[in-house]
Amino acid sequence: MRTFALHTIKSALGHAEYLFQPWRYGKEECLVLCMHSTPEPYLDQLPALVKRLRKHFTIIGPEAFERYTSGDLQQGPYLLFSFDDGIKNNLKAARVLHELDVHAYFFVVPDFITSSDQRAYYLKHIRPIVDSSFERASIDFEAMSIDDLKTLVQMGHAIGSHTMSHDLRADMDDAQQRNEIQNSKAWLQQHLQTPIRAFCSPNNTNYSVSATGCQCIAEQYDFHFTTFPGLQGAKPTPLLIYRRNIELNWSWGRICYALGRWDLKRWTPAITQYLERMANANSQLSRS
Repeated sequence: MRTFALHTIKSALGHAEYLFQPWRYGKEECLVLCMHSTPEPYLDQLPALVKRLRKHFTIIGPEAFERYTSGDLQQGPYLLFSFDDGIKNNLKAARVLHELDVHAYFFVVPDFITSSDQRAYYLKHIRPIVDSSFERASIDFEAMSIDDLKTLVQMGHAIGSHTMSHDLRADMDDAQQRNEIQNSKAWLQQHLQTPIRAFCSPNNTNYSVSATGCQCIAEQYDFHFTTFPGLQGAKPTPLLIYRRNIELNWSWGRICYALGRWDLKRWTPAITQYLERMANANSQLSRS
């Protein structure tokens, strides 16, 4: 009941912001969406979502996003899709997006792919609490295969690392952090034969990435997609990419709330904490 009430409030606030204070993002801005499971019964929501978003944003893919972070694109606002965890049902979403000329990042977990019991792995390591009205089919609990990932690349999507196991924690020792961050990249590059330039931290970035983790990400990747909602701004930081989480079963009002500005201020302390961690990591790198 409490969760339902919270969602109802967010939906109402989202509708109000969209109605009375429409999204006014500058030409230098890019919103990055973070999505997870995309069950087949909800896929018909995806074209409608893309159509609505195109009224407000120029939707770009991974290659254009790289040019955006270099300062080459200034005619937005832009929007980029990304998907976490590498769930099998994402393959169908990728095909829908491809038909709409939209391409995305897909962040995957190698240990999920190689697990002998993917459903058990998903429920233990990735999403212990699921909405049974949303995720019901077997492919909602399975990982995309290497062949599936190669198909995504052929369609124009990009693959990124989402750690080795999805269990990255800031309190891990340095060796464990590095294993999660760099071995996932090595595994994906070996099996896909394509460069892996983007990393996405799981769960909560402050919970999962220590100063050592920041340093390792900076050494291994060009982009770090975080869990923080925010604004990329005129000078985006490739190693601190802000994202807005939405899901296919959300109401339009709730999506409006996630994409608006009213909820951003409460994230300032968490982002400040991570910026300090990045500064410590940069200091360590400069001394080494």
